[in-house]
Amino acid sequence: MPIATQVALILALWCVWIMPATAAGYQVEVIIFAYAQPDADGEKFSPDPGLPGSEGLAQLGNAEQGAGPALATLSAASYRLNGVMGALRRGGKYRSLLHTSWLQPEGGRIRGVFLSAPAGSEQFQSEAERVMGSVRLRPTRFLHVDVDMAYFPGAVIPGKTGESSPAPAGHVRLQESRKIKFNEVHYFDHPLFGVLLQVSRAGGAADSVGE
Repeated sequence: MPIATQVALILALWCVWIMPATAAGYQVEVIIFAYAQPDADGEKFSPDPGLPGSEGLAQLGNAEQGAGPALATLSAASYRLNGVMGALRRGGKYRSLLHTSWLQPEGGRIRGVFLSAPAGSEQFQSEAERVMGSVRLRPTRFLHVDVDMAYFPGAVIPGKTGESSPAPAGHVRLQESRKIKFNEVHYFDHPLFGVLLQVSRAGGAADSVGE
């Protein structure tokens, strides 16, 4: 069964328990994971994919690149996707790179956050492995999210990097914008890693944007 299908099946079978939060705005939760045995044969990666920008973003946790105000991460007891994380870990097909959650105020000047798990973190397999990127919310008539993540595997990247540049890039990048619904778990896929994201109303407030 393809890896993407396995992840989709996990999400389809898992019923997420929605816990009440304590502040107005949004509770955002992100899981970033790597495939233990990525299937990147035939994939073509850019030799210079660039890096996610941090301008105008709040700093989350230990992400030092954010230029805006700092946002504290929530405790693990407040996570809503612990069950999903446990399902991903079973069987050894996925490795957790980062699991974090935060409360993002509605309105105001905080539109997104910059987050990272720096090199040397205990979940990484080498000193060079790390992940960093941004999550931006755009609540208009509908709720949209912009995900921009860079993953440094810390090893030779399998697959191709372009006909004119055979040397593999030091990292790969996942960029996607999507309209989302509250409380749903959204899966952003890359051949080497994946991102799961859930946005919920903090405090059980009624939705103010369309779905």
